[in-house]
Order: sequence, then C-alpha cells, then structure tokens
Amino acid sequence: MPDVSAVRVVFALSLAACAAPRAAHATVYCVGSATELASALASAENNGLDDEIRLRAGVYYSTAQPTGGFHATVDDARGFDVSGGWIDAGCTVHRDDPGLSVIDGNHANGAMTLFATKASNIPVRFAWLTFRNGAGYKGYGLNLGSPDYVKMPIVVENCVFRDNHNYDGYIGLGALSFVGDGRFVLRNSLFTGNRGSEASSVYNQGGTHPEVSVPALVNNTFTGNETLTNSTTVVNYGTMTFENNIIWGNIKPSPDMIDFYGYTARILRNNDIEHLDLSTGGGPGLGSGGNVSVDPGFVGPVDFRLRSDSPLRNAGFLAPAGGFGEKDLDGAPRILDDEVDVGAYEIDRLFADGFDSSP
Repeated sequence: MPDVSAVRVVFALSLAACAAPRAAHATVYCVGSATELASALASAENNGLDDEIRLRAGVYYSTAQPTGGFHATVDDARGFDVSGGWIDAGCTVHRDDPGLSVIDGNHANGAMTLFATKASNIPVRFAWLTFRNGAGYKGYGLNLGSPDYVKMPIVVENCVFRDNHNYDGYIGLGALSFVGDGRFVLRNSLFTGNRGSEASSVYNQGGTHPEVSVPALVNNTFTGNETLTNSTTVVNYGTMTFENNIIWGNIKPSPDMIDFYGYTARILRNNDIEHLDLSTGGGPGLGSGGNVSVDPGFVGPVDFRLRSDSPLRNAGFLAPAGGFGEKDLDGAPRILDDEVDVGAYEIDRLFADGFDSSP
C-alpha cells in the first residue's frame, strides 16, 4: 500500500479546506498524509469543539513526527473521534475495512498516544484503523490514558493491531495499553503478530476505581501474539469485564502458561481461552460463566474468521457490559437472528447455511 504522503490524489483538498464545520459545535478534519494527521491532532486538542478526524486510505508513518509518534492530549472536555476507511478526497464515502488506513510506527516509534485530561461524558473513539509496526515499552500500537476520576469514555472498535513490539530490554506493556479511570471499551478488533515481555496484546490498568467505571473487552480475537518472559496475552491490573473473546494460538515461553491474567476483580463470560487459570490469579471472578477452551475453528493460518462448523458459532453472551457495536470486523451486522458469535468476526449465515450463489 503506498504512502499517501508521497502518492496524492490530484484534486485532494488541503487540511484547511477539509476542516469545515460539521455543525455549530463540531469540526471534521479530512487528512491524507502524516503531516496533515499530526496537524489535525494538534488543532483538535483544545479548540473547544467536538472533533472528528477522518483518515483517507493509505499508510501514515509516525516516524515522520519529530516528537516520536502521533500524539494528542484532549483537555477541553469535548468529543474526539478518529476513524479510517475514507476513500474519496473529501472524506464523504466510507468503506468498512480497517486495512485501508494504517498508522505505522515503522519499528521505531509508538504508533499513536492519546491522553484525556478533562472529566467529561463526551466520548473518545478510534475505529476502522490498523495500528502496525509500533515499538516502545507501553501501548506501542495505541497508548491511552486518563488521570484519576476522569470519566471520559474511550471506545476502540473495529481495529487491527498487528506486528507491534516492545523495545529490546524494556518491559513490554501491550500493543494496546489503557491506564486511568475513564470508561474504556475495546470491541470487534483483532490482535495478531504482537510481541511483549509483560503483555503481548492488551495491558489494562483501568477500573482501579470501579465506582467510576469498569473497562470492558467484547468480541475480540487474540492469536499469533508472542509473550517473551513470564506474563501473558491480556493483563488486567484493574477491574474488567471480558466477554465473547478468543485467545488462541499465542506464543509463550512455556506452552502451559495462562493467556489471561486478572489481578483484581474480573468477570469472564463466554470466552474461548486456550489456557485459563482457574485459580485466584487469573481465573474467572464472581458472575463469570460460559467460558470454554476449544479449537475455535479458524478458516486458515492467517484468516481468523470462523468456519461454519466452529463451536463458537452463536455461542456469545447476549448482554455484554461494553455493548456489541453495530458491525463486526468485516463490516457485517454484529447481531444476526438475535445471536452472536465469539470473536471479532460473525460467520456469514447465508453461505454458512448452504446457500448456493451460483446460477
């Protein structure tokens, strides 16, 4: 995929032209290069408006930034939305494909960092993006944080985290890291090829004040990630609900090491976890149930959709704390016939049930 900072649509609009008001209290930025993305993030930090940053198709290298990665600090208590998959020059046409807009750390920097500093119920959202090749010690794909008692909800959905890794010799706290007390939801996303010494995929230190919020992970797939030392795929040091997720086929120093570690309160429902510790350290807490450890039946070695005969078909919990989101990672409806599959993808019911599309 070409770098859009080098290959530009002839009639592409400039950042200034694309930052047209969406409404009296909202601004939309249409960006097509790393420079434009950095400028939009800086403008959106404290302009007092709801901000939406739309990324056109292409690769955005965080190494182009002198600060060492894309960064924003949201401190004006307004909404903040970053999404990929916009396929026209004016960012009016969207395609549900997280592979179209890629934020790439080029194995040198973290891909993106965002901190929320104001107490607000106006959401922060990342959607339809791939975070790739980030490098660092914490959240090297996407690093999210909010101070104590900041109530700003943060949603990450329909994203791919691929081939992110910790710096050699440093503790690796996840391709995605969340630290703070904001309401954090991760759903309908895929983690694969990530590497870390403490947590290969997700590090959560949210929910330390559950009276404020409890992070929720719903319908994600974790596979092919590598833990380097003595920890695991998902590490939770706060309170968490973990529902309808797949953790399978990850690489660990010892094959019998657990795949989920929950330091404090955790509710696990209807997950497929290859190695789940039923003891106090990493097992399900009060209110958990429906968890299994079975081969999920992926379509292929690099295709993590489910086969039609998967035991995870229609096996999801129907009232997850973080909500389902509207679509799965392919852009298909997340709920079909009042049922939901486990993992990031829904099985295509029409063809899975034997429909023949040939004439």
